[in-house]
Amino acid sequence: RQLKQNLLNEEFTKTYPKYPKFKSRLSVENIKGTIESIFRDISSKPGLIENLLNQSVNILLPLGLYKDNRLDVTESEYAKIILDKLEDSNKNIAIQDLITELSKAPFGLQKEITQLTISVLLRNGDIILSSKRGNIYSASDFNSLFNQGLRAFDEISYLKKEEDLNVSKVQIL
Repeated sequence: RQLKQNLLNEEFTKTYPKYPKFKSRLSVENIKGTIESIFRDISSKPGLIENLLNQSVNILLPLGLYKDNRLDVTESEYAKIILDKLEDSNKNIAIQDLITELSKAPFGLQKEITQLTISVLLRNGDIILSSKRGNIYSASDFNSLFNQGLRAFDEISYLKKEEDLNVSKVQIL
């Protein structure tokens, strides 16, 4: 059984070399609960998001979404892909297209991991989200939007660049 597991891991790593190395094990059974507890952790912090729980950090750190003990997307390859797509387009980008792209080689990200990355970009003020009905959500809407967990993504279809200012760069100053 262990040999089979090692062979599967080796094959997975070969196919998806850019899949993050998480400290916590993510499975089909626990991924939704894990991501939703990160949402709750982020929601519990007013203002600058720092000093998150270890469980959150163990997932956010390998994704490049946490640095110097706070939310920071500047070194995330996954966030960069999303932001670069927005840079190349002045219109909305379908979230489903990003989920599909990041699920393929060399990344292999689960839908929930891409959704987490998108939600951190929202909370940091890098993007805004819009629903099928045209509702717009910005960083200040994070708590009300994600208090329902990943179900929030049932309503949200698109993301676009937050035009006001690049908050991630401002946070560093």
